[in-house]
Amino acid sequence: MQTTKWILDRETAIASLRDTRLCLLTYPMLIYPNKLFDELEKLSHKTISRKQIPDWATFVKEDRDMTSAAFYKVFFDQMDPAELVLLVTDEGHEKGCFFKFYIHEFMDFSEWYEAYFNRDIFQFSDYVALFPGLHKMKVTDDEGGVSEIDIW
Repeated sequence: MQTTKWILDRETAIASLRDTRLCLLTYPMLIYPNKLFDELEKLSHKTISRKQIPDWATFVKEDRDMTSAAFYKVFFDQMDPAELVLLVTDEGHEKGCFFKFYIHEFMDFSEWYEAYFNRDIFQFSDYVALFPGLHKMKVTDDEGGVSEIDIW
C-alpha cells in the first residue's frame, strides 16, 4: 500500500493504544464488532449509548448516498476538531492498516480515501472510529446505528 500521512500499519495503531483506556482492544475485536461487544460486556467500567443514523432508510433504499459531510456529522459532530482519530474500515483491513487523521482533517482525508479506493467513504460495512485521547470509540452496525463506547 502506498505510504501517506493517512495510513498507519495495524501493529503500530494497536501499540499506540497501550497508554490509553482502549488498551484492551485487539485487532480481531476491531474487525469483528460482535467479538468487540462480547468482550465489552465483561467490562464494568464502560458506558455504551446507541444513536440511529438520521434518514437511514434513504441510504438503504439507495435513494441517496451518504456524503462525506453526512459521515462527518454522524461520527464527529460536536467533537473537538483537534481530536485524533484511528479509523478501521474494510478497505483498511484488506490492506493491513488503520487510517489516522485529526477530525479537522476529515474532509481532506475522505477526498483522498475516495480517490485511493475509487469509492465513497461510506458503504454498508462496519466502521470503528477510535478516539485514543478520549478513551472512546464509535462503531456502526448494519441496522443504521452508531454505538458510542466510553471506557472509564
